[in-house]
Amino acid sequence: MRDESPNLDLLRTIAVALVYISHLLNYVGWGYDGAFRLTSLGFMGVAIFFVHTSLVLMMSMHRQQPGPLAVPFFIRRVMRIYPLSITAVLVMTLAAVMQQRPVDAWVVVTNLLLVQNIADVQSIPPPLWSLPYEVQMYLLLPAVFIATRSAGRVRFVLLGWVLSIVAFALAWTGGWFLGAVLLKYVPCFLPGIVAYLLMRDRERRASFPPARIFGVLVLCVALIPVAAAWGSASAGDGLGRTLIFAWGLCMAIGLMLPFVRQIRNPQLTAIVKTIATYSYGIYLIHAPVMDLMFARLHAPWVVQFAASVALTALIVFAAHHLIEQPAIRLGRRLSQSATAV
Repeated sequence: MRDESPNLDLLRTIAVALVYISHLLNYVGWGYDGAFRLTSLGFMGVAIFFVHTSLVLMMSMHRQQPGPLAVPFFIRRVMRIYPLSITAVLVMTLAAVMQQRPVDAWVVVTNLLLVQNIADVQSIPPPLWSLPYEVQMYLLLPAVFIATRSAGRVRFVLLGWVLSIVAFALAWTGGWFLGAVLLKYVPCFLPGIVAYLLMRDRERRASFPPARIFGVLVLCVALIPVAAAWGSASAGDGLGRTLIFAWGLCMAIGLMLPFVRQIRNPQLTAIVKTIATYSYGIYLIHAPVMDLMFARLHAPWVVQFAASVALTALIVFAAHHLIEQPAIRLGRRLSQSATAV
């Protein structure tokens, strides 16, 4: 499989753009209720991230065959995720201390470990809420990869997708908090595995033009805020409906992505590659920066927005080259040493 994919870069760009736009709409005061439930845009962005992550990691393990998988895989993922997330948590905690705001040590520790979803505490910064689900997915992914090595496993993953939805519904209605938490986004991760299996087994069928397929994806995402708000009596109802839409959208992406030709426009390819490269930092850092600029900078919202974009870009660039890249390189070296043992 290809080491680089403009289509996957575009998918990641769409995901981070949806998250960014949803937070921007909140700060500029464009309401979430009524005919549009715009919170679903960011939620859908996170769901797309989950599909992308599981697909990319399955492809990564595919390229590294043969040899041991689990230990090198975990080393690389820990060094990819934790250094920047720990930095973000510590910076936010230090800012709270300097502003003499109360700091809960338990909240800080669970955020540092990325288990705040299990502990049922707030995330600092707020976008960090999705990372525990990714980390917990990592624990199962090597076993899933081994179990799906032989051809013809797509139908079993599709069955698992259905069963995971049923299991979540049973856990939710039965009041099993931990079970519901751990199962909630499994239907968002499994479509990435479906996409990987289809790419592996039927790579020659990638014949659909990317503009058509990604256009359908953007249209679906644009209509989801309307559907999420349609007939909902409360925010809770809307969120539940949005979760169901997210499961369906993720599976649609998983089923269609393997059959799409790679983007060939050099300008678009360069743009989405750049955004995808810095997307992790953008995801973690943009919300605190927006909060700072929109709360402290007394100016029209356009100026606040422009300032937040500039400051986010500066911090993300520095974080990527000072924290992310060195940690990724160290993770590769450590994983190679573990493989050699």
